[in-house]
Amino acid sequence: MTNKDKSPKKATKKVKEEAVEPLPEEYAALKEDFAQIIDRGVKGFQENTPGRQIENIVLRLQGRYGFVVQTNKRGLIEVPSMSGTEVDNQGHKKKQRLFMGMNCSASTKKNVFGAVTVLRPGETTVKEFEANAGAYELLKLTTEMAQKKGEALQRKIDDNTAVYWSRYTGPEGQIASSNWDVEGMPSIDRVFNLVALARQTLKSELGAKLVDCDIVFFHIVDTMEISDSNRTKIDIAIPRTGITIQAKTDRGNNAMDSIRGTGGMSAITRLDKGNTPEHAVEELAKRVAKYCKDLDRAQPCSVLGDKAHVIMSGEAAGVLGHEVFGHVSEEDIIVANKRESEADLNLKSRIGGQVSENAAFNIIDDGHFKIQLGKKEITHCFGALLVDENGSPVQRTSLVSNGIQTHTLNSAETFNEIIDSLPDNIREGIEEHGLSGNVRNERYDKRPVIRMTNTFILPDDKNNKDLNDLAAMIPKTKKGVYLVTVKGGWVIPDTGQFEVTGHLGYLIENGIITDKPVKDVVVRGNITKFGSKIKAIGSSDTIVTSSGYCGKDSQWVPVETGGPALLIEDAPVGEDTPSWMWEESFKEYKKQMLEVACSKRKKSEVYLKFIDDATEGEVKKHSSICMLNNYISVSDEVELFLGKSANIAGYILRDDGKLEEK
Repeated sequence: MTNKDKSPKKATKKVKEEAVEPLPEEYAALKEDFAQIIDRGVKGFQENTPGRQIENIVLRLQGRYGFVVQTNKRGLIEVPSMSGTEVDNQGHKKKQRLFMGMNCSASTKKNVFGAVTVLRPGETTVKEFEANAGAYELLKLTTEMAQKKGEALQRKIDDNTAVYWSRYTGPEGQIASSNWDVEGMPSIDRVFNLVALARQTLKSELGAKLVDCDIVFFHIVDTMEISDSNRTKIDIAIPRTGITIQAKTDRGNNAMDSIRGTGGMSAITRLDKGNTPEHAVEELAKRVAKYCKDLDRAQPCSVLGDKAHVIMSGEAAGVLGHEVFGHVSEEDIIVANKRESEADLNLKSRIGGQVSENAAFNIIDDGHFKIQLGKKEITHCFGALLVDENGSPVQRTSLVSNGIQTHTLNSAETFNEIIDSLPDNIREGIEEHGLSGNVRNERYDKRPVIRMTNTFILPDDKNNKDLNDLAAMIPKTKKGVYLVTVKGGWVIPDTGQFEVTGHLGYLIENGIITDKPVKDVVVRGNITKFGSKIKAIGSSDTIVTSSGYCGKDSQWVPVETGGPALLIEDAPVGEDTPSWMWEESFKEYKKQMLEVACSKRKKSEVYLKFIDDATEGEVKKHSSICMLNNYISVSDEVELFLGKSANIAGYILRDDGKLEEK
């Protein structure tokens, strides 16, 4: 193989402020300190030995504050965790952190990631001088490891047994200070009343049918201070607020719905503008109650046979877009697929190619707070960011334009490799677009990787079809289903096999959507063939969005998906997947992938029964799965908020500012 070390591309995009009022985060001064530490580190550790040259260093301090309120099994309201405010010796107020840590990415010809827990046992804030001392120690350790690995790779490059692609160089001097938590902490009394209102509404609507319910309200704020050797200095705070309601009937059926969004209490009324949070929560609870009633009288999906025409609601269509077109546009997945000798698909060959025969089919990924979809404006998007974990501003990225894949979601490490050998018009478009702003991590102890933010299918307002128009397109001799709610979905990028796991739908007969519910409709297929089945796309009036958590490489990040209704022709529909089975599948996936991250299991040892069952044993490599969960249990969601899964940071910060290996 040959060395593909090209001259780095230069970008010109700058951070665009979106906060109502730019306020500094409480640890904002550390970004200046980190910048000085990086400057000293680069000067002190830089070498001319091939492979050991330092190309980039990033230091990040990441934490979370906020609170979580939930009901227990008796229906009483509990507060599993709530951060308050502390005053240090100098009289400075600082919010307590639910968790907090620091990490470093150092790039030579290899990229190495290191992480440290900065909160000592019993502490909820950190002293800046301790963070500074720990930052230099972490930078030193991470850089030395990157130099060793870079030198080893250089030897392989010299022997023509490896290939190296230079890093893309983004814009210099990215500077921003933005705290989006301008609404502040919601009133805890009001939150208690909202949770009580949700429970009371369920009881009123369902009566004796209701045997169990779980409700969680959260307001969490993710904070990050970031500096790099490219003179980036940014501090940000991104609040997310939401409520999830789950209910179980005496017939064993479970229903769930949620309102989640970026922002404070205003996120609760994002779908109900002009009304109060109380009205929004009451309507949400009524919707869950209706789902419960309809699930109790629903037919199994076997009534549809092996194939059926499916109208996907915007919620279901969003999951399809996320899994079938989103994950396979992530450049780290494309690069890994390119090097996988046993992969059934060549994902890079899709770039610039036709992925849907429907010329009106368009998908975007957009990390902004406010997004225009056709004639409809979506605000408080759950996956919204200001910049990604590499300091790159978020963008609106057109993944599919008129049925053609035109862009990808990228990082500085993957950019130059992906654009090589692409058709000129596609390559030039990607170069002009630059870094997409999609490098994310779940929390400080996990390596940032390429992830989606808010991924939406765009409406077709030219043909202007509503739900009834789409239903009328189904031959009257065939049954169909209008799939309204979904639990989530998954995809195996190397094989292209995917699943959209539906929950509640309604039978379509004689070209009309009936009131006959059908439950647990599973749509399966392969990404190489499914684009041809998209026969019609709804107008802006059919747009629905939903929020959830995207799982990849043992990490879960908040995302939003959605779009207009889609008509899918002769979609393969699978066997029933009851709610409890979906939740068990999620737990199995989360457990095994976390074991991989903690080096307790090899990737080759990952085995997921639900993948084996769904693919009849055809998929052998289960570790590459990506999973979207809209139907996350309250207990799992609370665990995610509080960061209670295993801490995989490599070091802890001692009292003397030194790092000690865990």
